[in-house]
Amino acid sequence: MPPDESIAALVRALRKDVASLKRYGDQVSWDEFVRNEDRQNMVLFALFRAAQTAVDIGQRLLASRRLGGAETYAEVFERLGQQGILSTELAERMRGWAGLRNGIAHLYRIVDLELIYRAYTQETCDLEEFSDAVENLPECRD
Repeated sequence: MPPDESIAALVRALRKDVASLKRYGDQVSWDEFVRNEDRQNMVLFALFRAAQTAVDIGQRLLASRRLGGAETYAEVFERLGQQGILSTELAERMRGWAGLRNGIAHLYRIVDLELIYRAYTQETCDLEEFSDAVENLPECRD
């Protein structure tokens, strides 16, 4: 699969994850989320997958433009912002998603449920904006 098609496939996967997160936001109230560990696990997995997919997209963008690798997931988005691939503001918000991904992956037993709830009910627009920005790059357009 050429780099632009692999990135496009990842963007489609990210959009699918965002749709799931929005659906969970509509269907899972705060009270249910806090009381139901199965719901927490469902949401945490979807958030992790979405954040990891965004990181994967960012890494492929850096590689396809021969901009080198990043030492951390947060640095992926910082570099995309520095290169003008993402706006500075979006790059900063996406750094937060990298941090969320790491928190879920490494500290999953002590995650802040309020932060998680806010991420999937109020902040998925960052992931949509990121998807839009990537799709609007000249080499990613159909």
